[in-house]
Amino acid sequence: SSSGSSSSGNLAGAAAAVATASSSSAAAADLNAIDAEKKLFSSEVAILQRIFPKMKLDVVLICTREPFNGRLIQRVGEQLKVPPYMMFMTCPSERFPYDVAELGGVRLITR
Repeated sequence: SSSGSSSSGNLAGAAAAVATASSSSAAAADLNAIDAEKKLFSSEVAILQRIFPKMKLDVVLICTREPFNGRLIQRVGEQLKVPPYMMFMTCPSERFPYDVAELGGVRLITR
């Protein structure tokens, strides 16, 4: 996977790892969770790259204290100049507090 800006016609991947730690041990646990999410998402992007070898995929991992919701996706899309329907995210767990329909058209990578 590559990192960088996207131009029209390219797909951008986005995953979020929310950092809410206040203690150093919690911060270390959050970093481990971020690393695990990054590895998982990277393997899913590798699958997409094999299926669509002519497409350029940019992977953007977002670490924020802000909730991962439609507003955040919209803002990231504006900054990257990529519409949400051209973004991918890993399939959320059952603990995800939002309905996928609220995310502005982000595409899900399911297992």
